[in-house]
Amino acid sequence: MRPLRRQDVVGRPRWWNGRIYLDNVRLMRVGKAELTPVLELEAGLVPVAGLCHGWDPAQVEAHAEWLYPRHVDPVTGMARLSHHSWLLRTGDFTLLVDPCIGNSKSRALPPNEYYDMLDTPWLDRLAAAGTHPDEIDLVVCTHLHPDHCGWNTRLVDGRWNPTFPNARYVLSAPEVSFWDAFARAPDRFPEFAYNRGVFEDSVAPVLEAGLVELLDDGDSPAPGVTLLATPGHTAGHWSACYADDLDGVCFSGDVLHSPVHVLRPEWTLSPSPGANFDHQAAAASRRAVLDHCATTGHLLAPAHFQTPHACRIAHSTDGRYLLSWPTEI
Repeated sequence: MRPLRRQDVVGRPRWWNGRIYLDNVRLMRVGKAELTPVLELEAGLVPVAGLCHGWDPAQVEAHAEWLYPRHVDPVTGMARLSHHSWLLRTGDFTLLVDPCIGNSKSRALPPNEYYDMLDTPWLDRLAAAGTHPDEIDLVVCTHLHPDHCGWNTRLVDGRWNPTFPNARYVLSAPEVSFWDAFARAPDRFPEFAYNRGVFEDSVAPVLEAGLVELLDDGDSPAPGVTLLATPGHTAGHWSACYADDLDGVCFSGDVLHSPVHVLRPEWTLSPSPGANFDHQAAAASRRAVLDHCATTGHLLAPAHFQTPHACRIAHSTDGRYLLSWPTEI
């Protein structure tokens, strides 16, 4: 990965209602393509012990130099998360992965009250990255939690309209099936109450507009793009992998939430109901993605890693995984 430039769009971070927005546009090179994270929120403090069940700081002490305090606050024990989309421009098509949270969306139920009725400049950041919503050719949602599909739609004259009217919205068929059933009878799934309203305001409108293509594991929605089933966090979670003859990147969504999950992939989310759809499957998917990136040398691009947001993975001699960060952004 070779950074091409750093452009300071606004000039300084801005605070809004206790959340910090960062206004830097970072453009990276992946093979022949350009890759840019488009940030919505960069704060997201959650207890690392809940995010990484089994957390023991002594087991990751060797990585303290880069782990603290950017990714974990050693004093409070809180993990620091980013919320960003990924914009990939190949020259032949423009791909947007995981369109974040969205504005004006009712998300009052815990733990998503943090996302309730946002008013963020995410669209301005997309424009600062050089792309207008009408120029997006392909939208891929790794799963249908509120922070991964919110900008699928935006509120216009009281209606939820597709934000990217010229795009194909590529969604996981099993993921859509599950959340469609949930939307029809949410009381059957009390552990997923936090996802109430998401299908109705962020998925159903693009389905009704005829913009959705339902695909499955192994399908290829565009040249060089392959969909990899990575279930566990949700029923139909998948990752999107792009590769050309020079390099590649794996957009892993919530297969990993923190770099700690690279160091200790067995430390899954809290075993409380609803944190994962299937904890064992989530752990298996995490190892599958890490093995893929370690074997291919491709970039790992999760949805919640703090700056610089993406990393390279390698196998270590003790059977675990190592990660390396770009030296400059």
